[in-house]
Amino acid sequence: MADEVVIQTWCDICMAEELKTTGEPYRINGSRVDLCTEHAGPITTALGLVEKYGWIDKSPAKAAKAPSQALEASRAAPGTLRCPECGKHYKGPQGLGSHRRRAHGILGAFHNRTA
Repeated sequence: MADEVVIQTWCDICMAEELKTTGEPYRINGSRVDLCTEHAGPITTALGLVEKYGWIDKSPAKAAKAPSQALEASRAAPGTLRCPECGKHYKGPQGLGSHRRRAHGILGAFHNRTA
């Protein structure tokens, strides 16, 4: 005598909450997610909006490039002053002081000095 085999799919979100609610498989961005009707509604609505109004950005992601130390050293001309906070180089103390005040909020040594 053969036994009947029943395969049930549980909602992934409900399972995380330790609830057993039957779900249906959905494909989202190439991944399979099993969702009950309660959780599938908002997701399918959002996916519909993306399909109707969204677009796929096919441009390559631009990574932020940090200049190498060798490159920074080659940019620094002899006799320049380096900002201790960010490493930028300036021709004279006035430029460095102005930069530190504006960019980093650091006041110079002669701030509010009386004669």
